[in-house]
Amino acid sequence: MKKRKSLISILGVLIMLFSFSFQGNVQADVNTIQSGKIKSGNVTVWEVGNVAKVLADVERLNLNTVNVPIQVDIPNVNSANMVINQAQKKQAIILIQELLKRNIQVIVEPFPYIQQGNIGETEWNPSNINDFFWNWKTVVLQDIFNSITSKYNIYGLKIASNFVNMEYAEGYWNDTIDFVRQQYKGNILYQMNWWLTASWDPSYEAKFIGKINRPYLKKVDIVSIDSWFEVSGKRNPSYEEVKQSLFATTVYNRGQNVVQQLEQLHKTTGKPVYFGGFNVPARELGLQNPWNPDVTNVFSKDVQLNGWRAYREVLEPKPYFKGFSIWFIGSNDSSHSYQIHSKEADAVINGWYRK
Repeated sequence: MKKRKSLISILGVLIMLFSFSFQGNVQADVNTIQSGKIKSGNVTVWEVGNVAKVLADVERLNLNTVNVPIQVDIPNVNSANMVINQAQKKQAIILIQELLKRNIQVIVEPFPYIQQGNIGETEWNPSNINDFFWNWKTVVLQDIFNSITSKYNIYGLKIASNFVNMEYAEGYWNDTIDFVRQQYKGNILYQMNWWLTASWDPSYEAKFIGKINRPYLKKVDIVSIDSWFEVSGKRNPSYEEVKQSLFATTVYNRGQNVVQQLEQLHKTTGKPVYFGGFNVPARELGLQNPWNPDVTNVFSKDVQLNGWRAYREVLEPKPYFKGFSIWFIGSNDSSHSYQIHSKEADAVINGWYRK
């Protein structure tokens, strides 16, 4: 009886050791990905502790990069006060360490967490723009330099995340980029929010032209877009319909040529264009309002698959297109519409940028 218990104990230890070593050997399959391209996944601020799930998703989708957020606590939508959440940062650093061990590139993103996460970053509108930039540099970015970028080989740093109400401040952003360059030698990313234009309203086009002509965009290394373009108004558009809609969106008959505008952004700034957050929810109408994971309650893995297929078919050959980051990976919520819900969609993502 004692021998049997001992044998069971030994087997249990061996199984645990084998499982641990297998998890520890997860590696980014970087040799299969075209040089210079980014295949990334975003982790949410509250899931940076899910290291094993992040690594599993990296392997399954053949990613070479992970976007790791650092939580920046902001009391309300008009506040210029901010502080890095040190407990969350500790978890993020553990994830960064595990990723770098496995040759997976890291993009660090100071992520605005407004009013306990109840308000989106696009709504942030500080009442004092001078205080905002001072605190963004000296409280947030300086902390990241001191505790992360000076200690680890960080591929990229997002200096902005969809700050629609602050992007007008060109002089401040020029100064911020200079400040970052002095202390960080990796890639600087400026992330803007997606936009819309409509053939029947020239004012949208004027806003777009103003957006892409911000002088500071020429000073960064990569122009990143939080990419939730409203492409198709159909409940279940086919692959061909989605592909056509990327050149003339059908939502409200806007006729927005997303592909042409991405190229225009590249030509204006001289910088590669990157989708810093992108996905298609597995819901009917998921390509009408992709920014809404619950746009309808009708599940549709075909909408997700056709969206990913069309975007890949159109953008993969474009030399100016740097890559994409899936929103999101590392989540154990298997029913969420932003999970990749079919083997076919898995294969589309896995094969993107394969040599």
